[in-house]
Amino acid sequence: MNKKNQSIRVLHLVEHLEVGGAERVIADLVRELDTSKIHSTVCLYRSMGLFSHALQKAGHSVFFLNKEIMASIRFFRPPFVILESIIFVIRLAHFIRKNKIQVLHSHMFSANMWGRLAALLAGRPGIIVTEHTTAGWQDSSKEILINRLLTPFTDRLVVVSQAVAETIEKEQQFPMERVVVIPNGIKTIAPKESKNIKKGVIPENLPGAAPIIATVSRLVEVKRIDLFFQALKKCVDREKVFNCWIIGDGPERESLEKIAKDLELSDKVFFLGEREDVRYLLGHVNLLVNSSDHEGLPVSVLEAMIEGVPVVATNVGGTGELIEPDRTGILVEAGDVDGIAHGICRFLDNPEEARKIGIAGQAKIVEEYALDKIARRWEELYREVATLRGTV
Repeated sequence: MNKKNQSIRVLHLVEHLEVGGAERVIADLVRELDTSKIHSTVCLYRSMGLFSHALQKAGHSVFFLNKEIMASIRFFRPPFVILESIIFVIRLAHFIRKNKIQVLHSHMFSANMWGRLAALLAGRPGIIVTEHTTAGWQDSSKEILINRLLTPFTDRLVVVSQAVAETIEKEQQFPMERVVVIPNGIKTIAPKESKNIKKGVIPENLPGAAPIIATVSRLVEVKRIDLFFQALKKCVDREKVFNCWIIGDGPERESLEKIAKDLELSDKVFFLGEREDVRYLLGHVNLLVNSSDHEGLPVSVLEAMIEGVPVVATNVGGTGELIEPDRTGILVEAGDVDGIAHGICRFLDNPEEARKIGIAGQAKIVEEYALDKIARRWEELYREVATLRGTV
């Protein structure tokens, strides 16, 4: 077979594939790639997760390479953490060589670090790292230093938005000629269970009644769900009628439930937990709020917009690239509780405007963020990097 027509062997390295925005993006990409062009293998090293099982069920190669082999003793003796990491890099390098990986594609800081070190040890296949967000590493001098030290061993650094690219240039001093912007993609065809949804009619197995306001998020501090609740309280004070779904789970759930209770929102706010049927749930939603302090390119906003749901969101990361103010959504500054509340009330008071903005947002996503188009860009990049390294 002509080498140009051979499929490229790509290893996706990520900590886990639990339910989350970046994890959903990775799983969707693996499913969408043309298997005649790209042979994908997924390697996880913290835990598996719901998305990994879905990939396996669909016939994709997913492996678990446990990094924490000394978990029972390393708490008491920190040097074991270093030894454990060295062993993991060696095992990962062996995995890369054994599977004849031509391109390593790592996702997020931890995988980007271990993956690049292992790839060097394995004989240097093509290396692509992806930054899905600026949250975490942007405020860590240690992580910024490590990324800078590993810059020479990175063929391409892919970011999900222009905003993240600008942060990379400023903080990591990464050569911009090796930075590629490929946004998150989303399937434009609704899941089967979403096709017969009637807006305003809430199924019996779901709590609350329309109109429904929702947020889809891992419940962590950076997502600022506490500010969202404060905005909802202001809407109640203005005598607005609504119910709210919190779709997602995380370490902040207990404290957020207390905040909701303290703000007397318990009868309006429903925690739905971690869900795989987000698109289906969003089909019943009247508007979505994203109150985060940091984002790359929020998957929850993509999911809402493709379902025609109007969005109120903080202008952080690539969110401003998705939302054109007053045309495809409402943007407010990070931390602006009054702005979030005003946006919510505006949509609740003007359902026809909300509908038009939802339609405009849906059209934008179909045109610019369709997953099949995004997957073709990744296929081209994998071949480019494999050719650059001489592995094809």
